[in-house]
Amino acid sequence: MKTFSIIIPTFNRAHTIIRTLNSVKIQNLSKEIEVILVDDGSTDNTATVVNNWIENNKLEIKYLSQTHQGVSKARNFGVSQSNANWICFLDSDDEWLANKLKKQLQYILINPNIRIFQTEEIWFRNGIRVNAHKKHKKISGNIFQESLLQCMITTSSVAIRRDLWLENHGFDTKLSSCEDYDLWLRITCKEEIGLLPENLLIRYGGAKDQLSIIYPVMDRFRIYAIIKNWNIFNQNQKYLAQEVLFKKLSILKTGLEKRNKSTEMIHYLLTWTKNILIQKQVNLLDKTYSEYLLDNQLWT
Repeated sequence: MKTFSIIIPTFNRAHTIIRTLNSVKIQNLSKEIEVILVDDGSTDNTATVVNNWIENNKLEIKYLSQTHQGVSKARNFGVSQSNANWICFLDSDDEWLANKLKKQLQYILINPNIRIFQTEEIWFRNGIRVNAHKKHKKISGNIFQESLLQCMITTSSVAIRRDLWLENHGFDTKLSSCEDYDLWLRITCKEEIGLLPENLLIRYGGAKDQLSIIYPVMDRFRIYAIIKNWNIFNQNQKYLAQEVLFKKLSILKTGLEKRNKSTEMIHYLLTWTKNILIQKQVNLLDKTYSEYLLDNQLWT
């Protein structure tokens, strides 16, 4: 059995996918890895570019395709076709630095009890290297509280043991964005997170096709994730989550009012959430509430 399954989802990224694939090739760990690339229904020339690259490079890749269903579905499908003990994700606009996987393998041997860990990273935005804000500083251990505020784990840098992945059932395919925030909440509420403190990933931001740009009002997805996962949090975690939840709802309410959105929608969001937090008998994320939060057209 291989050590690492590398899952690369892609959609219309013919212009960046070669950079990503080359960064896997330079890892020089062909005996330890399997590479699974899932094309999420690309309509550009991704297939031609990838197939030409595979033909000209000595790296075995399982190239799968599906109708366009989103990055969560693509990642989950890729994992379902994989077999290694550890799962790594790599977005098709990011790249790994040399020896990333070798150093992660060393980390695994030294830290046998850690089931998920990430590395440090370098950021580029619109072609210019930028420094991460202090709030994005990576930490290890119990990071649940920090993970409530924002996504604290970078998907392209993470290695997660297969048993932990299976316990948490992968990414939520209902989420158009913040699917990583949701999964990391489910994991950080019960699992310590490791950190390999070296820059081993380059992230590229600012592209028009990134989910954070495509989908408006990202906090609604985070609110959805907090409430959906409410029952798996312990009492102290619920207290922390409640504070964050009301802050995010307040921001949402202000934004909706500024855009003259329906007062009915605002009232429903606040009342329904309050009922959950005072433990009234309501169903978590009932259909109407889910539709309000997840319908992109309501938030434009």
